[in-house]
Amino acid sequence: MPETRTLGTRRRHPTLGRNRDFLLLWSGQGVSQIGTKVLQLALVWWALENGGSLAAVSGALVATSLPFVIVGLFAGLLADKFDRRTLMIACEAGNGFFVAALAYLAFTDQLTLPLLMAGTALVSTLGAVFSPAAMAAIPDLVDEPDLLRANSLQEMTAQGALVFGPALGGALLATIGAPAAFLATAITYGLSSLCMLAFRLERRASAPNASEAPAAPHLLQELVGGFAVLRENRTIATLLGLFAVANFLLVPITVFLPYYAKEVFAVGAGGLGMLEGSIGVGMIVGAVALIRKGDVKRRRRAIQCGLAIPGLALVGMGLWAYFPGFLVALFILGAALSVMNVVSMTYFQENVPPERLGRFMGLLMTIIMALMPLSYAAAGLATLGIPAGSLMTAAGALLLLLGLGLPLLGSLKPLAIGEKHG
Repeated sequence: MPETRTLGTRRRHPTLGRNRDFLLLWSGQGVSQIGTKVLQLALVWWALENGGSLAAVSGALVATSLPFVIVGLFAGLLADKFDRRTLMIACEAGNGFFVAALAYLAFTDQLTLPLLMAGTALVSTLGAVFSPAAMAAIPDLVDEPDLLRANSLQEMTAQGALVFGPALGGALLATIGAPAAFLATAITYGLSSLCMLAFRLERRASAPNASEAPAAPHLLQELVGGFAVLRENRTIATLLGLFAVANFLLVPITVFLPYYAKEVFAVGAGGLGMLEGSIGVGMIVGAVALIRKGDVKRRRRAIQCGLAIPGLALVGMGLWAYFPGFLVALFILGAALSVMNVVSMTYFQENVPPERLGRFMGLLMTIIMALMPLSYAAAGLATLGIPAGSLMTAAGALLLLLGLGLPLLGSLKPLAIGEKHG
């Protein structure tokens, strides 16, 4: 592979298609993301097969998400203070060990629900440590001209795991059972750790005019590094707020789709899979379009469309319950949301100081995961007599108004290409 880290050019890394280090990170993440989806399905299936109630299944799912809220800020601090590659290797190898232990216990009939939940919590905790380190490592591995494509590849792989992971998990459960599915997941984590072991990671230096705050004497002061970015950069703070609001308003779709599939459209589990798959396929198509394009010159317009188009799709779904229409609307929603996700993440990676990027990513992960229970609770208003269609219409109208009003937010003017600090 030709050396491209020359002093005479601004490029420090090979172009994306020849960037061995990024491709190893991307491949390892893709394998383990599929394994994680298989694991989620396998643990629910094992709990149901072994006398667990729906409450037990719910508890197991809480064990997969709660660590992201609890350790998110600490995980971001670890990503800034320690070698990110070492953290990622340790997390993936540790997850491989813990899931292999679950597989052994399941094969020997020693696995109990408390052990399953404890193992799941450990795996999720390591996943919460891995995520900000991986997100912060991407701008260390690729140059700015390739950053949008790199994030698009990450988005495509994550959504592909959401589409194909459960399908693979279902096939494994049907043919070899939950214990073997656990073992298969452990193997994916092992393969991912080998990919992490094989790449090189050289952290970027801080910009000459960007200085870290004086050494903090207390852990709490270290943890607020991500919040400090929000105080210093109004553009990033506003964009993070929009990101959180969009996630809050869109999460209830996952609650409403089973209801529509069963009660309104009467299409059964197969129809539900088509509805949920439409979002994932749309997000994959949106990511692929960005990979082909390679750059977004009007970032503020892309964010605006990422809010307004899903809002319009939600309004249409709330007002008109038509199965083919839902499929099209969900596909369009997914594509627009994918563009917003990738453009936002790229802006964060370009503009958050490198020495605080891990903490910022930990903060981002914590906010999104903490909002999910609140969003599910809001969706639960449908059980109080408020029609699901009305809730979707209201959420969509809010997103649409937010998107249309975006040009009024002066703090987002630096989203124009070439203006990076606000």
